[in-house]
Amino acid sequence: YNTAALGEKDFTFTTDDTGATITGYTGESTEVKIPSVLGGKPVVAIGDNAFNGNETITSVTLPDSVTQLEGFTFSDCSDLQSVILPKTLESLPRSTFSGCQKLTDVTLPAGLKTIESYAFKDCGSLREITLPEGLQSIEMGAFWDCRSLNSVTLPASLEWLQTGAFGGCTGLTDLQDLSGKFLKTIDGIVYSADQTQI
Repeated sequence: YNTAALGEKDFTFTTDDTGATITGYTGESTEVKIPSVLGGKPVVAIGDNAFNGNETITSVTLPDSVTQLEGFTFSDCSDLQSVILPKTLESLPRSTFSGCQKLTDVTLPAGLKTIESYAFKDCGSLREITLPEGLQSIEMGAFWDCRSLNSVTLPASLEWLQTGAFGGCTGLTDLQDLSGKFLKTIDGIVYSADQTQI
């Protein structure tokens, strides 16, 4: 079921001096294009658990007015396959997409600086992801148990890669480190720079 335009009737939200924060989705469309204005205010944030557990949405597009996502925003959205994040987003918070088993297509913004813990945990269908140059930090378990993920290139800008960031990624056969700071391969096994197995 698709609708062309979503509006105030499709979302729960709050407003303050800085703009609108979406707190929930009540619409029926499976393809969600979040509007840039709700309640006469720019949509600047998507709140904690706003879409958590939704079983019908298949795609989400966020407007560039959004500068903040809060924790567990899209976690356990069982049919979510595709997400386009805003260019203005600098951080993916804890468990943003955890448990989105059908997620295959995520466009990360060029300005992204941090991927927090468990952001993509248990995204079992995610095969590839492009980490933008400018990304500085990937936290513990960020891609935990993404078993279909087969290729990742760490950008030269990366300054922090926590142990276990790619834990349980049993399909990961191609992991490259453009910075040369974090990984080394010995006898076909990938290790962190301090020689802890990844």
